[in-house]
This record gives sequence, structure tokens and C-alpha cells, in this order.
Amino acid sequence: MNFVSPVLDIASRICNCVGDRADLLRRLPQNVISLRDEKDKLNNVYKDVKERVEREQNLEKKKRTHVVDGWIKRAEAMEKEVNELLERCDEENQKKCFGTCCPRNCFAS
Repeated sequence: MNFVSPVLDIASRICNCVGDRADLLRRLPQNVISLRDEKDKLNNVYKDVKERVEREQNLEKKKRTHVVDGWIKRAEAMEKEVNELLERCDEENQKKCFGTCCPRNCFAS
């Protein structure tokens, strides 16, 4: 009977892992929608900042600060990263397979 406890512990851990992955898959569509919305908000702020900076540089002959320059570069890098992630999500959704978590036919169309 001494071996039952470790077996139950392993089974419990496996169930928790599978449950966590299933929960992530269940929430994935809403998370992708939220990510797209937040990316759009960031892109709008980015455009506003970029236009204002260019206007200040051209009309008022002001120099762009390092803080602003750094923010613009980080926003551009983040947008690129998010676009790549969303592209991967779209591809996986087209295949109806999310990585190696489940078979291709687990989500019926």
C-alpha cells in the first residue's frame, strides 16, 4: 500500500496540468481578442505621439528626447512581437490545433 500515495500524487499532478492547459485553451479566443484590442489602443497612442513629435521637430525645431525615442522604439518592437504572436494564433486556429496540446480534430468546426 506504500506505493499508492506516490501514484495518487502523480495522477493529481497530471490532472492539474491537463486542467490548466484546458483552461488556457478555453480562454484563448477571448485572450486573442483582448490582445488585438490592446494592440490597437497602443497603435493609436503611438501614432499620436509620433505625429506630435514630428510636428514639434519640424515647426518648433525641437529635438526629440531620449525618453521619447526609447518609448517609440519599444512601442514598435512590441507591435512587431504582438503581430507575430497573433499571426501564430491565427495559423494555429486555422489548423484547429494549439501547439502540441491536443489533436487537430479536437475542436469540431
